Amino acid sequence: NTLVKQGKLGKKTGEGFYKWVDGKPQKGKNEWSKADLEKLGRELVGREPPALAGIALAGFSAGSLVGGLLAGLRPSSDERRRIIAGTFALTGLMVLPLAASSIATMAVLLFFAGLPIAPVVAAVYGQIGRVAAPGSVAEAFSWFGTSVSIGIAGGSVAGGWLIDGYGWRSAVVLGVGCLAVGAIVAALRRGTLAPPLVG
Repeated sequence: NTLVKQGKLGKKTGEGFYKWVDGKPQKGKNEWSKADLEKLGRELVGREPPALAGIALAGFSAGSLVGGLLAGLRPSSDERRRIIAGTFALTGLMVLPLAASSIATMAVLLFFAGLPIAPVVAAVYGQIGRVAAPGSVAEAFSWFGTSVSIGIAGGSVAGGWLIDGYGWRSAVVLGVGCLAVGAIVAALRRGTLAPPLVG
């Protein structure tokens, strides 16, 4: 085996940043300046350093927070309408990030896209609490949380594969497509949701 003969088995075998001597990486003179590394990073991930992605996620979270606060100020007994309207609104608003040209614009667009999230999630939990059989509410909440986790995991895998092959916009398109399916299913199954509270 070539790796065994070279003493590299179980070690990093690439020599782009390392020079191997006797099976060990040698720390020689760094030929990459900070500017060169930053330029390489921009070329690999786009126009912005990957560390700034947190700013975009913060914008998304802030939108959800504000949406939840606004929904709390205008409580509704009709959870069905909030779920259906919210999922369709979220589908449309998630198209906005496709127009982003920088992390800053992405954060702003994701802020608006995130507005319906908390109201929809709150309405879903309200529905679960009302339709779950007596004594099984906690279990019903757990099933919902599990399904969300499975969706996030699957979406991360599929989105990562799409980003590697076709760019980040393809992952957004996938998310929009999944949201559209969910919104349509919620609308078609409207009759299975609990009716509005009376009184």
